[in-house]
Amino acid sequence: MTLSRLVRRLLTATVLTAALLPPAAHADASTRSPDPYHCTAPAHVGIGIGSGIGIALDWPHGPVPPGTPQALGIHITNFTGVPTPDPTLVVVHNFVPNTFTAPPGITLTDFSTGVSFTIPAGISAGATFSTSVTVKLGASIPPNTTEHCDVTAFSGADQAAAAAAYDVVTGDPVVHVEAAVLPATGKPGQTIPLQVVFGNAGPSNEYAGPAVFTFKAPAHTTWATPSGYRCTPDAAATTLTCTYPGAPLTWRNELEQLPLSISPGVHPGDTLTGGCITGTDPFDPETFHGADFDVKVTA
Repeated sequence: MTLSRLVRRLLTATVLTAALLPPAAHADASTRSPDPYHCTAPAHVGIGIGSGIGIALDWPHGPVPPGTPQALGIHITNFTGVPTPDPTLVVVHNFVPNTFTAPPGITLTDFSTGVSFTIPAGISAGATFSTSVTVKLGASIPPNTTEHCDVTAFSGADQAAAAAAYDVVTGDPVVHVEAAVLPATGKPGQTIPLQVVFGNAGPSNEYAGPAVFTFKAPAHTTWATPSGYRCTPDAAATTLTCTYPGAPLTWRNELEQLPLSISPGVHPGDTLTGGCITGTDPFDPETFHGADFDVKVTA
């Protein structure tokens, strides 16, 4: 079989060559799941040694947060007594929506369930070729799950093959909530719609929350009623608390208009200072402090 035909068979992810299987096994569509959103490692994976070549992997045993990168170390060893006469095809099986990068000199070919690359012929007898593929987990993949994935290596016209498994264990999401207030102006005694953009700087998306944002009103202003959606003012109407069970913890920002009343005793030209925002989330390692804001009084 030519290398190009072998590549086509691998990239369809529906047939696994018999060289990879135990002697009594048969390759069929059930051996490898075509579902791009999940890995299904074949039962034989884990021995790491094929006919003349071996494969070893470096991958963390602990969980990896969604949205973060992790290097997969790949080591291909030539166990024969002569240099490899043919290129070695390495196939990294993974799942959508993860993305992949490699160091200079390694050209990745993407397909629906992972990537592949080719090592030139000439790995010396007993030598090991080492490289890595960085897997960036999708920001929205489910936390606290395990996918059983594998890497296979093929060398030579006889399809000498080796395979090794690695488990992609996702940890808790990691988010960083943030907020910003758009420039605000208003007249004495006026109630203005204070426009606030909430967001999540990642690296993970997160759907549980809750994200809680607390707004301190600038001097000579109070939070008006009815309050913004999911927001509650304190008794003095100087502090407003807004709770979000999902967005803005995902990939999109959230725009809210919060009604703010300006005291009738201020004067045009005044700048009402002291407004500020804090934000927290169970999966944010830090409390957000920032987005200080003020209101400029106009005539």
